[in-house]
Amino acid sequence: MDEHRKAKNKGNQDAVTLQAEQDLARVRELLVEPAISKYKTEQQAQFSTEVSQVLSEAIGTREQTDKSISAALNPIINRSVKSAFVHQKQELTGFIFPLVGDLVRKFVAASLREFLEKTNQIIENSVSVKGLSWRFKAWRSGLTFAQYAASQTYLYRVEQVLLIHKETGLLINSVSLDERANQRSDLISAMLTAINDFVSDSFSVNSDKEQYLDEIKTDDSTLYLFQGPLVMLVASVTGNISPEAKAHLQQTMEGIHKTYTPQLKAYNGDATELMATSEELSQCLLAQERSPRKKHKRPIFAFLVLTLFAVAMGWYIFGHWQTNQAVKRIIALPIAEGIVPLNVNKQGLYDIELAFLRADNAISLDEYLAMAQVDKKWLTVTSYPYAPTLQDDVRSSIDFILQNFPELSYNEASSAVSGTLDANQYSQLRLLLEQIKTKYGIEFDTSNISIAELTEAQTREGKRLALTQLASKVELIKIDFALNASQVDASQAAKIELIATLFNSINELSASLNEKSLLLIVGSTDDTGVNAANIALAERRAQAVEAKLLELGMPANTILTTAVLPIKTSNSGADVRKAFLNVVTSSQPNNAGN
Repeated sequence: MDEHRKAKNKGNQDAVTLQAEQDLARVRELLVEPAISKYKTEQQAQFSTEVSQVLSEAIGTREQTDKSISAALNPIINRSVKSAFVHQKQELTGFIFPLVGDLVRKFVAASLREFLEKTNQIIENSVSVKGLSWRFKAWRSGLTFAQYAASQTYLYRVEQVLLIHKETGLLINSVSLDERANQRSDLISAMLTAINDFVSDSFSVNSDKEQYLDEIKTDDSTLYLFQGPLVMLVASVTGNISPEAKAHLQQTMEGIHKTYTPQLKAYNGDATELMATSEELSQCLLAQERSPRKKHKRPIFAFLVLTLFAVAMGWYIFGHWQTNQAVKRIIALPIAEGIVPLNVNKQGLYDIELAFLRADNAISLDEYLAMAQVDKKWLTVTSYPYAPTLQDDVRSSIDFILQNFPELSYNEASSAVSGTLDANQYSQLRLLLEQIKTKYGIEFDTSNISIAELTEAQTREGKRLALTQLASKVELIKIDFALNASQVDASQAAKIELIATLFNSINELSASLNEKSLLLIVGSTDDTGVNAANIALAERRAQAVEAKLLELGMPANTILTTAVLPIKTSNSGADVRKAFLNVVTSSQPNNAGN
């Protein structure tokens, strides 16, 4: 009981003591705290004054001792600058832009000097007449050769200057040498703003900085765009502007920022307060004209030599091309009865060597080669007489084929042709075998010919080459007519059949190339008689050839007929009573019935 009573009394005493302490603290707060607070304030002010007097010296001493001040401040300053560029980019750009402009100009000037020095070293060995003249003048002027040469190329004029508000894209002011150009200033401003925004939106996605246009070239002039934080200065220049002029335009744009920053920030479409910029803009209408120079004596002899050399080379190249074309036309000649080609060789420029077997009853070689339309002076022809049999003709034709396709072999007993060809060569071979079949009625076995695969491009190119060769063969054929006659003579039947055979192959190739080929038949007459009657006769001749081809199954929608005016032959004596052929290939899709 006594112990319990003692514990209870002790607890009561502790409670009383705690209450007394709380009351004492309350009394102290009411009586002493104001004085203490005032004391602290006075002490802080005193300490601030005393510390400010020695702070800079203390920081300098500590920095010299252990560099701890810069180590402590660097992270804080870096974070502050980064935060300012992220959240206050526009304001910071406005503050530092004029300063950066001066720094950039100094850097560019130093880089340009270095570039000119290197350029001078590169072209130091120039020995042209103009180069030597410029080098002497540069030495006399105290300039490097590169600087003087560059100065000779500058010839420009600033035609118009526009000041555009960057945020809104509205035109603030513009000046121009031609007042009529100012009427289009608003349209130009809107267009440039749209293009500039497009470039900025399109090409700044993966870049840390925004991308803007700085130059737009047209046929007659160049637009130079000088970008600033608040405005964009645009100069329309004809010719090659000098670096000094570009620097002046850049400085003008920076000066406008310095002078009119408050007005530009407050701009809402009313440019009244910014009309004073006209004076600065007018000073940008710069021009530099080259003074007239005396005409110097030109190196006529050197120019003449170069011209003659160029003409000679052109003649030589054209001559080889003509000779190659002539060889192709001779090889493409149709098979003629009693004439067997043995050899066609190009010996040189306008020099072709030919060898033929010719039967006594065959047409003359002059007539045969005239179908190729080759100048006789280019040809050296050797003719060997022979009395051909049917078998000789066939064998000669086969030998000619094997000469052009050395990959093939021929079994005379079975009329079998074997070997390996690509698809293009196979098409040409079929054409030649078809001609022999038409003439001699012999079927050839081509089942042992292996066809190598071609790429799609090679196949298409081969088909187009085959189409061109077939067209050339058709165009070499001419249907002859008797005097005043419009009926096709029986002697021309073989030619008509050959035309139909060749054109059927042309149609197949055209269809595979998704094209359409037409056969144009042109009737002609000489100039004897009345023109109207001659033209009507020429039309009937073309229509007669068309009728024969239709009888052989050629589609009517692939044939066109026309006539030419009478051909004057009074002095030449040439026979022009013919129907000429021309193959026209359309690049449009091959739609039947069109």
